[in-house]
Amino acid sequence: MAQPDVMQRLREIPFSARLPEKALTDLAAIAEIRSVPGGARLFREGEPHCCIYLLISGSIVLEMHVPGRGKVQILTIGPGDVLGWSPVVSDTVMTATATTLEDTELIEIQAGALLQLCESDREVGYFLMQQMAAALSRRLVATRLQLLDLFAETTPQQPSPL
Repeated sequence: MAQPDVMQRLREIPFSARLPEKALTDLAAIAEIRSVPGGARLFREGEPHCCIYLLISGSIVLEMHVPGRGKVQILTIGPGDVLGWSPVVSDTVMTATATTLEDTELIEIQAGALLQLCESDREVGYFLMQQMAAALSRRLVATRLQLLDLFAETTPQQPSPL
């Protein structure tokens, strides 16, 4: 049975706000609200992980190890963002390390339960995967912009030819 608070929070997050009522109820039944203190590591690059998260409040930094440069911050995410999608789209390891920057509230969903929900109700699954694809597209654009900033900081400026 879905908790009323989880339902309300899911309605407030862009990822799930437009879900049909049945999909929202089904998602709430496998979701849990978590409060995480600042400085907590949610998952580590290169390790398996079993959950995805929808951020309610707070912020989380994503970092990757770059050979020759060490740990590099690639993105900071905030309320409304989806985090930890890797176990939903493949069974590979996490591609980044996620650490809370401040006290953070999020909705935690077990990836296995989410995939099972998508398999058992294809209509709900289709809608959820549409939302996941849209979230990943936004993340890709944000990451590209952050990478452009990163390369601009490390590339010596050349005078433009006249």
